[in-house]
Amino acid sequence: MIPVFVVSMKKDTIRRKDISDKLNSYGVSFSFIDAVDGKLIDDEIVNRLNINGAASRKKRKITRGEIGCTFSHLLAYDNIINNNIPIAIILEDDAIVDERFGDFVSCIDNSDFPHDCDDLYILGGQNGIDKSKFISKSFWGKKKFGGQYFYKTIRSEGYIFRTCCYLLSFNSARKLKELSSREFFIADEWSLFKRKNVICDLYLADFVDHPLDLSNSHIESERLDSESNTTEYTMQGKTRWFVKKFLFASQIYYKLIYLRALIRRFYI
Repeated sequence: MIPVFVVSMKKDTIRRKDISDKLNSYGVSFSFIDAVDGKLIDDEIVNRLNINGAASRKKRKITRGEIGCTFSHLLAYDNIINNNIPIAIILEDDAIVDERFGDFVSCIDNSDFPHDCDDLYILGGQNGIDKSKFISKSFWGKKKFGGQYFYKTIRSEGYIFRTCCYLLSFNSARKLKELSSREFFIADEWSLFKRKNVICDLYLADFVDHPLDLSNSHIESERLDSESNTTEYTMQGKTRWFVKKFLFASQIYYKLIYLRALIRRFYI
């Protein structure tokens, strides 16, 4: 059985119990990764991080929660690397799983993936995200294993969010660790990872969910606050903000991106 790691803060005992009960009921073996609370990271450590690149890419301030999230997932990658694990699944403790996840884990093994696999497989978690309608999923590039279909995404990494449920290889974990030594990144910067050749192709399924109520999500609530407080992070961002405001008002922007997403589905 492929290892499953659940990223969770030690203090979140209720969440830990909920996800433990679920996974145990489906016969899924797992290990907890003790998540890092971004609010408790020393200021000296945060100040040493080169977060300007990430802030520029996101056009807003990077939150403490996002820093803690990245550190937490890097701990999971350390576990994969140190134990020479070919393939692993990483969940966050607020991921919503059902029997489909249990069947998936029980049916797959390392032989389903090439040893040099650099593809990344996201199990779902896009529900409630408005931009998910802009994700282009190829009609032709799809894979089926564990009873689930994974669709190759076409130039859509920028519209895919969250790190609540994904499967990655030893190679990808190693590359992510190497990248982290050179620059800071937010854990779900899939477009950056694609551009840096950390991952090859990104495949998306839809059998794990994320809560629609984000009030209990440490990361998501901080992101919303950051976005509302830093609408114009730079002059360039301010110009882009006004342009998008105009286009949004006429709905042209959404319609063009949605049309582009539909066309890209026919790419190989």
